[in-house]
Amino acid sequence: MTRLDSAITSLLTNLNHSSENFNALMDEDNRRVVKRILADLQIMSRTLAARTATIDSSLNNAALAMENSARFSEELPQLAQRLQHSADAFDHMTSDLARAASSASGTLEGAQQFTSVTLPEVHQLVLELRDLTGSLRRFSGELEQNPSELLYGKPAAKRGPGE
Repeated sequence: MTRLDSAITSLLTNLNHSSENFNALMDEDNRRVVKRILADLQIMSRTLAARTATIDSSLNNAALAMENSARFSEELPQLAQRLQHSADAFDHMTSDLARAASSASGTLEGAQQFTSVTLPEVHQLVLELRDLTGSLRRFSGELEQNPSELLYGKPAAKRGPGE
């Protein structure tokens, strides 16, 4: 239970850190930049139209991941695999968005500010999601092999000859 408590505490600390980073990211100047980018969305939408299939696939994967989060406790291994797939698709989508933003000549100034501030944070979030997915996979694998570890902890290692 102590290990479970420390693991949950570490997870909550990471989530709190991500939330603080996001709040710092969305200051008044960045909100103005986002408003300008939204005003130029018509130009960018033509560029993004070529990536419709990729974006639709990413959105479908994200919706599926949110539905599965309600059944998280009973479908932990399947959810971890879907999160990994969604993170890869989201990472690919951010790369496509960065290229699309740089090619839109009418929004070059606003897009440069947007990509220099937002996309590194999104990339960091994707990396943290991958780490979380790996941790969840290891945890679910250990729990599948020995469910009693949840109550009693890991068994003591077997001693070798002469110990």
